[in-house]
Amino acid sequence: MVIDDLSVRLSKPLITGIAPLNVTWNSMTSKSYAVQFAPALTAAPAWVPLVTNLSSAGLSTSYLDMAPHSGGTGFYRVVQE
Repeated sequence: MVIDDLSVRLSKPLITGIAPLNVTWNSMTSKSYAVQFAPALTAAPAWVPLVTNLSSAGLSTSYLDMAPHSGGTGFYRVVQE
């Protein structure tokens, strides 16, 4: 995979709500993103894709996670595709 240095920006996602949770991050227009979830951070986390090919239409993109997650805690990861 080739990464366009001008399109990669690190940001801290904003997670709001109790359930469902809204995950918002800085994005680039015309880029696609995947949102993944892991119940724990281990040496090899089991990242579960919640959505793939989520197109961005601007400088901010959001995903509303309506899925129930056992244990009530977990971690999100946003990946540019």
